[in-house]
Amino acid sequence: MRWWFTPDVTSWTKTADEVIGLREKLWVVDSLGALWLRKKPLSWRATELAIEAFTLELARRCGYGVAFGRCCTWKTAEDGVVRGFVSRKFHDTTEEQSVGGLLLAPKLDLPADLLGEIPPDWLNERRKHLVRRMLEARVKMLRGFAS
Repeated sequence: MRWWFTPDVTSWTKTADEVIGLREKLWVVDSLGALWLRKKPLSWRATELAIEAFTLELARRCGYGVAFGRCCTWKTAEDGVVRGFVSRKFHDTTEEQSVGGLLLAPKLDLPADLLGEIPPDWLNERRKHLVRRMLEARVKMLRGFAS
């Protein structure tokens, strides 16, 4: 079975923003009705998408029950073709979600200089972006109630 393929998910329906984690993410639904988390890459982590895909496939081949995920592409008016990652929803909505780094951090002894990889203004810009997205979502929801 050929496991490496990169679907174009442009036509998948956007359903909700996801604000957990560093990467920009949103929930999308494929043509069969399955819910997927679409993740936009961080510019300063160029290999992250491939690492995530290979890690999931390696874990699957080792017999672990893991999410199904793939590198993918989609098109936007502002960015053109975007390379990203989608993973099919595999958890119950009542389960608490956590960022992987928070779960692993206590078990890892990482050098402090790894924090230097994050561009200085990136975190503030990300926070502003998330606040804007949350406000836009609330305004959209309120407009739906008003109509």
